[in-house]
Amino acid sequence: MLLVETLITGSPYLLQPMSHDEMLAYMKRAYDFMAERVGEQNIVSAVIHLDEKTPHMHLCFVPLSEDNRLTAKEIIGNQARLSEFWQDGFYEHMHEKYEVIERGESAKITHRKHIPVWLYKKAEHLDKMYSEVEAILSNIGMFNAKGKSEEALTVLREWAKEGEYFSSKVKETTKHIEGLEQEVKTLSAKVDRESSKVFDLTLENKRANREIEEYKTDVYLLERQVERYKKLVEKIPPEIMAQIKGSRKRDDDFGDR
Repeated sequence: MLLVETLITGSPYLLQPMSHDEMLAYMKRAYDFMAERVGEQNIVSAVIHLDEKTPHMHLCFVPLSEDNRLTAKEIIGNQARLSEFWQDGFYEHMHEKYEVIERGESAKITHRKHIPVWLYKKAEHLDKMYSEVEAILSNIGMFNAKGKSEEALTVLREWAKEGEYFSSKVKETTKHIEGLEQEVKTLSAKVDRESSKVFDLTLENKRANREIEEYKTDVYLLERQVERYKKLVEKIPPEIMAQIKGSRKRDDDFGDR
């Protein structure tokens, strides 16, 4: 692996009340943690997005060991190292300044899923293509222009194929919310049955509810993009869609040989 990409963020409950400068300070502290762990000279890029529902930073680094060996496996480590060296370390570093931050429970314990980074990147990629596709559809006459027909079909075919896959994956994430909500119901019932453990169970119940709200916020943004995708697809004339599907079928048939 030549490059490791990380996504650094925080709970909307923590970040949204912050001013622009305060959020930058939060990201700078997170950046300092990564620079200390991987070496600032190995950080390739650190892009901050503060104008979104959940502010975050994409940070990419080259996984080089102290003796300059390219080894992502050694730098990132196994599940235990990931939890202790990275996640515990990040929590301690950030908690020192932001006492409100809580250490999340390990997925090994909760068995909860997280929205993968690649799904966010897929959303960004589709969003970048959106204006290009919209321009094609607003000037459908370009299909008749010499040399433009196949170029436009290629763009539409790629966007439609990736959009369908993206939509299916966003739909899968919504199912996870249902599981979390069922978990909250189970915890609530457990609180009623075991009054001696009300405090601990109520705290766990609140954390689960908060996780649902954070998860719903992220999924909502992705679902909005799916809706934009569907509305744009509806603008594609039937005869053009037939050409797209026909081209994709030929591509699939060719790939099966």
